[in-house]
Amino acid sequence: MSCLLRLHITGVGDAFTERYHNASFCIEEPQSGLRLQVDCPPAFPRVLADYRRHRAQQDQVGANLGIDTIDHLLITHLHGDHCGGTEAYLYMRRFLLGRKPTLLGAPQVLDALWPTRLSGGMERLLLSAPSWDAAGLSQRTAARASAQGDVSSDSGEGEAQDALQDQAALQDQAALQDPGGPLVSLGLLDYCERTDLHRGVTQLGPLRIERRFTRHHIPTTAIRVSLAGRKRPLFGYSADTAFDPDLIDWLAEADWVIHETNYGTHTPLSSLLLLPAGLKARMRLIHYPDALEPEESPITCLREGDVVELF
Repeated sequence: MSCLLRLHITGVGDAFTERYHNASFCIEEPQSGLRLQVDCPPAFPRVLADYRRHRAQQDQVGANLGIDTIDHLLITHLHGDHCGGTEAYLYMRRFLLGRKPTLLGAPQVLDALWPTRLSGGMERLLLSAPSWDAAGLSQRTAARASAQGDVSSDSGEGEAQDALQDQAALQDQAALQDPGGPLVSLGLLDYCERTDLHRGVTQLGPLRIERRFTRHHIPTTAIRVSLAGRKRPLFGYSADTAFDPDLIDWLAEADWVIHETNYGTHTPLSSLLLLPAGLKARMRLIHYPDALEPEESPITCLREGDVVELF
């Protein structure tokens, strides 16, 4: 019997981890080949490379997981450990592949993504820059030496230093005004397509996605994912949240539950241990602190490099 969905676990750590990559995973629907990455941590190309190295040492399933094979990205919220790799992902898709991906998320998340997270580094794009050959560099060096000599001979040491500082300031101003090539101003939709997750079901190829807001500092979406024709979701993911029995009831309607656990205003492991035994058996932990040893956890922890197959 072939699996219905495959989950590639690319990160399991929290925002402060020194042991793992930040929590993230990729959903794959094997029949169509569709892949949907859930959250995009910093150094995302390295995250995927580490995953591929791990899988290559196992059974090769997921060994080709990369930015070129992930066409869809869902962002649960805008904390850096969950979206910090989005700039690199979008740049690589634009410049290396020339193919727009699709970004998914609640409007309350995606509306703020560009102005608060991406525009500072991605809005202004230099289309080309001057090129130099050996002769041009040699002429520049000679002219620079001559100009510095003229300043030194015509003025005292203090005046020469002032003149050089003034020249440097003018060079800074000129570089900011004219970086050496044509500039273009871009927006989010120049880099990607956008699909908003509204209430109800959002269809992405064969995937049926539902979202629900969690109890967190900023707008954050838990999700449930299913396929057409199924009576219940295949799995639910809590994303970042305080302990919320109503959210857990919603997630528990799925066959399988991925839930975060951590300190502070996150979900304590002690609270999850109060849940019914049957639910805990269907639950896997993610976003856990470095201090939690997965081998000793009373609820099974996901591990980086895992492939989870759902039937």
